[in-house]
Amino acid sequence: MRNLNQALLPPTNPFLSSLLPLLLEPTNNTNIMSAMTMTTQQLPPAKPDHAFTRPPKSKLGIFLWRRRMWFESTFVLSMLEPWEKILLLTTFALLFFLVFTGVFKYMPQHLVVMRRRAIYYLWGQEGDERILWQWLGLVAENSTASALLRKEL
Repeated sequence: MRNLNQALLPPTNPFLSSLLPLLLEPTNNTNIMSAMTMTTQQLPPAKPDHAFTRPPKSKLGIFLWRRRMWFESTFVLSMLEPWEKILLLTTFALLFFLVFTGVFKYMPQHLVVMRRRAIYYLWGQEGDERILWQWLGLVAENSTASALLRKEL
């Protein structure tokens, strides 16, 4: 009977091959339990190893670990594989760098253009910026520029 059962169900896993004779023959439950405890002690450690999710011992380490866990759980990085995390974070860092560079390099020029357009839209002509300063109330009343501006108006 044992040869027939082995021919019908070929064991490919060593764990199953050690349990197959015990399961096919009618015996008492203690033999099965002893075989199961014996084989579980021989199994390799579980993978993946989640040691990186355990909090460290130092206070600074705990602070940085909590920030990292917050960042990974907020942006669902904990579900990605390591190469996917690197690819995603590299892409975001590159995009952030390009936007940051654009803001600091081109924003001052754009603000000058926007100021000129605002003066044109408010007064219908490109004119002296003193009109804008007076309209905003930033020019002192006693200055010569405000006196000249009053004569022009």
